[in-house]
Amino acid sequence: MPPHPHIRITHHLGRLRRIAATVTSFATFGLFALVLSVLVVPLICACSGFRRQQALVAQRCIHISFRYFTVLMRVLGAIDFRIENAERLHNDTGCLIVANHPSLLDYVFLTSLMPRCDCVVKESLWNNFFMRGIIRSADYIPNRSAEEVLVACREKLHAGGRILVFPEGTRTTLGQPISLQRGAANIAVRCRADLRVVHITCTPPILSKQQRWWSNADTLPVFRISIREKIRVADFIQNTTSCGQAARLLNKHLAHALEPTKNTTSEKNSFSSHEPAPRRHKKTHHRDSES
Repeated sequence: MPPHPHIRITHHLGRLRRIAATVTSFATFGLFALVLSVLVVPLICACSGFRRQQALVAQRCIHISFRYFTVLMRVLGAIDFRIENAERLHNDTGCLIVANHPSLLDYVFLTSLMPRCDCVVKESLWNNFFMRGIIRSADYIPNRSAEEVLVACREKLHAGGRILVFPEGTRTTLGQPISLQRGAANIAVRCRADLRVVHITCTPPILSKQQRWWSNADTLPVFRISIREKIRVADFIQNTTSCGQAARLLNKHLAHALEPTKNTTSEKNSFSSHEPAPRRHKKTHHRDSES
């Protein structure tokens, strides 16, 4: 039986309202980014003498701005969101924050939860009109050569920083299994840094790789950001004979931890900092060679 005309009208009006809210939110986002780049960043550079001090102030400005932005999107009715176990991020130092990447808002949500957070970013963003000023002042790491990224990450991690990395390198393709690059695993192994796993879902999906930024779902999109247990990199290093083998095994496990279909079970089945590495890892090291 077809829905009542009144229901159809209400449905369409709700969708139009969410589209308008999304457009308004992103216009505000662009304005925030421009203000940060043109006004706030020069002020930071003038008042902060040292580069690291400038970066910390800039990162806090990003954190505050994105926190207000996510609240604005919720108030306008563009999205809703749930944050699980956010307190786990409070004491994380010297580690990688790794997350799956279903939408454009993933970086925004995670940075809104962390006043201090470095990030590996696409080099193209360094030339983005709206973002380049704040990205450079925050001293983010451009994804250039692997060696340059590794050196920069090691320096920040050893100073007690935390680095946000999306191991897929781009947004997830809807309906496809996630495919990870090995960069995050290599950084973790070679810098001896644990990984804090973050799992993100959006139901129904919006702002994905296949969707236009102004399009919206038929119902209110709800983001769920779940901060999960840490992965101990030492367990992978101890059970292998080379950094290359450890990185491959860690990357395989990380893909399992970040796969949406694998994360519907309880966290007790995850590989956490309190659990030993699975014995099956030891069986594979004779077949692997140094990468």
